[in-house]
Amino acid sequence: MTPSSEQRFGRYRLLEPLGAGGMAEVWRARLDDNRGFVRDVVIKRIRKAMVTNTDFAQLFAREARLSARLHHSNIVQVFEYGEIEGEPYLAMEFVSGTDLHRLMRAVRGPLPFGLVAFIGREVGRALQYAHDARDDDGALVHLVHRDISPSNVMVGFDGSVKLFDFGIARTSNEAPITQTGNFRGKVGYTAPEVVDGQAHDARSDLFGVGVMLYELLTGKRLFTSSSDAATLKLVHAAEVPLLSTVVPAVPVALERIVHRLLARLPGDRYESATEFVAAIDAVAHELSTGPQQLADFLK
Repeated sequence: MTPSSEQRFGRYRLLEPLGAGGMAEVWRARLDDNRGFVRDVVIKRIRKAMVTNTDFAQLFAREARLSARLHHSNIVQVFEYGEIEGEPYLAMEFVSGTDLHRLMRAVRGPLPFGLVAFIGREVGRALQYAHDARDDDGALVHLVHRDISPSNVMVGFDGSVKLFDFGIARTSNEAPITQTGNFRGKVGYTAPEVVDGQAHDARSDLFGVGVMLYELLTGKRLFTSSSDAATLKLVHAAEVPLLSTVVPAVPVALERIVHRLLARLPGDRYESATEFVAAIDAVAHELSTGPQQLADFLK
């Protein structure tokens, strides 16, 4: 985008579009002033046609309130929430890198075992922090992300891994934000109990992590079909081919972890993200993989 074609959005310069959906659009932007302060950020704003949609505006504000409370190295930071010329927006941390969905499409095959373990551990640490979030009185709020998927995980060129998009996250003290019969989240990464109409909990998020890790290890989608309804049936059945039959060289410990995450019944999964992180951290350590190896791979 040339300087003459740059769009201004309040005190931000919109540099390039990063994505758009039916409700919101996301831009890489730059905040600068005449004092020499410059910062690249990501601006997420409600599309002009949707500004009058009260329900979505409430969800957007809710995402801002939740995200602003989360301060962790594995979670994309929200800096600011406001409104410019009637358009609500979020200003968020800019991560120089790509999301896992784009990375998988670029690689077109399995990722190295160590990188999968490392990415899984970092996402697990983000969930460990989020699930243990507390309110101002120190009480657990039981925050659940509810939309774990490759497109919501950023991997940076510096080897960082960051979870983002808490747009449909929920805490235990909130009223439901979905009407009966409606489904939120990406169908291929939800958990079987959610398909049954049960509430998400921390173990539902872990099932989504399991789907991601399985796909990173095999280079293929796990639950996918000709329609969302057909995909949900596959998720509900949760019939997962043994990893070692698809990727014969997969380390036994890593295989066991992924299949435990993908257990159909929540009680058969890890009880918490903390328990999962402890297990997969040992694998990442054994495979000597960390931020530097991820950075080298992305380069």
